[in-house]
Parts: sequence; C-alpha cells; structure tokens
Amino acid sequence: MITDTEAFDIAEKYVDQLNIGSKSSIEFKLLKNTQTAIPGGWKFYYNSATYVTIGDESDFLMGHFKFGVSEKDGQICTIGDGSDIGNYLSEGAKKAFF
Repeated sequence: MITDTEAFDIAEKYVDQLNIGSKSSIEFKLLKNTQTAIPGGWKFYYNSATYVTIGDESDFLMGHFKFGVSEKDGQICTIGDGSDIGNYLSEGAKKAFF
C-alpha cells in the first residue's frame, strides 16, 4: 500500500512523462489540491501548464484530464471515456486495471 504523499509524487512524475512523450506544444501540469481519495486509490487532474500557473480560462483544455493512482501499488490508471474514475477503481474494476 502506498500513502497519499507517494501517490501525489507518482502523479507528478506521470504528468512530467506526458510532457516528455508529447508531440504537442502544450505543456501539462498537475492541478494542485485536486487529489481525491476514492475506493482503490486517488484521482488526479491535470491541464495546460499556462492555465494551472496563470489561471487564464483561454488556456483551459476542455475535457476530463484525469487519471488514477492505485493505493495497492502506485500503478497509473488512465480513463479515456470521461466516466467517473471511481467506477474503474471499484472492487470489480481493480482486478482489470491493477
């Protein structure tokens, strides 16, 4: 089991990796204070670094940019259909993702 602090560190590293692997000119940044405990782990949100840093709504990226970190082992769970990530980390879904 990992702690919420470890989950946050994993989340930051994940978003950093998104920036390294991205072919986009947009840099992503983890939204602070959005870490939410859910069954099976935590969910996090990210958006454009410009939006996160300055808060200008014109730099806000539309969509649900969220992912989960498993409390079991710190594995990342990405969600592509906009559903609530808690559904994916429920008891039945944990087996499929973690």
